[in-house]
Amino acid sequence: MKKRIIALLLSISAIFLVSCGAPQEEVVFFNWGGTIDEAVLDKFEKETNIKVTYAEFDENEKMYTLVKSDMDLYDVIVPSEYMLEKMAAEGLVEELDHSKLPNMKYISDVFLNKEFDPGNKYSVPMYFGTLGILYNKNKVAPKDLNGWNAIFNEKYKGQIWMLDSSRDTMGPGFWHLGYSSNARDPKQLKEVKELMQKQKSLVKAYVADELISHMVNGNGAMAVTYSAKANDAIKQNPKELAYYLPQHSNVWMDNYAIVKNATNKENAYKLINFLCDPKNSAMSGYIQAVPIEDAKKIEPTKEASKDKVLYPPITVLTEQETYKDLGPFVNDFEQAWEDVKNY
Repeated sequence: MKKRIIALLLSISAIFLVSCGAPQEEVVFFNWGGTIDEAVLDKFEKETNIKVTYAEFDENEKMYTLVKSDMDLYDVIVPSEYMLEKMAAEGLVEELDHSKLPNMKYISDVFLNKEFDPGNKYSVPMYFGTLGILYNKNKVAPKDLNGWNAIFNEKYKGQIWMLDSSRDTMGPGFWHLGYSSNARDPKQLKEVKELMQKQKSLVKAYVADELISHMVNGNGAMAVTYSAKANDAIKQNPKELAYYLPQHSNVWMDNYAIVKNATNKENAYKLINFLCDPKNSAMSGYIQAVPIEDAKKIEPTKEASKDKVLYPPITVLTEQETYKDLGPFVNDFEQAWEDVKNY
């Protein structure tokens, strides 16, 4: 399988050059890093003769900024739920023609028609997962795993890794206090800010993917992270690591969308429809959980779907909260997050 993942800055330059003299049959795919088996993109190219120019991002906000700065660069993007809602409201993504996406029929109903995109006017679910606590079984007592209490427990001072992500670090504060993370209440936000400022003394660091290697190597007692990342860590150190999903948390969904001014819209539809085919979806379902039941009958997703960290029961998913766009309140929210980090 040829290597196609391009470093982000280089990929932007490459895409710009391609756009100046590109072959007609092409599609530019801007996706989360480390979420897809490259073999499926090779397969798409061979079956359709459409070249895939592929680039990756690691944060919704970075993707949003890059797409908004040049609407002609990308065709297919993969925003999370709250970012999809924001981009749709701003007219940055295409209203979909479902007749060009017949393979949407394979997507489980539980992932369709969500509040952030009623009727899936702008998005097609790609992957899903949860936000929880990856913990070291030799360092964390089971009785301490009670809701989000563990990350506020003085016993684990200096042993807690938190995500350098506003929604995923402030969120546990909202849930711990019994609030929704989608609240737009200044009083609640102030309470959460003060709570997370106090919690900062327990935190080892606010980081990104590197927290996984730290936990695998026994550096730390627990880390707030995503189910797919936790699953990867547990595979590397199954004797010591496990994943706990609090009753009140987040179920995230990453979604295919087509940029409003996409140069290759027809090819974008072809790529999305191709990736929704169960046999193609199954090629990546061992990396991230896919919302397609028939893919769980096909290897390697068949074996991966037995893992309850990666594929929790549907009843668990329906109990969790999905992030929504905060609208103008996001400015207050992000300022509160900066106040926590700089405390």
